[in-house]
Amino acid sequence: MSNSLNDFFKNMDGKTLAEAVNAAQQYAKTEEGKKVVESIKRGDKVGGKDKNDIISFLKNNPDLANKLNDIL
Repeated sequence: MSNSLNDFFKNMDGKTLAEAVNAAQQYAKTEEGKKVVESIKRGDKVGGKDKNDIISFLKNNPDLANKLNDIL
């Protein structure tokens, strides 16, 4: 992932991250969101990133992964 995205997540406070995760969860319930989730599951690129890019990003940023885990 790009450094700007990396910096964005590293500098995000817990409340903002929780709100973003909630918004993503709500989006995933919509028809369009379901299509995006299925696309990610297939390994297609979404927003220029594929599933492996996202997993790699989270593995390299354990603090963010922990925050997401706490929220979810």
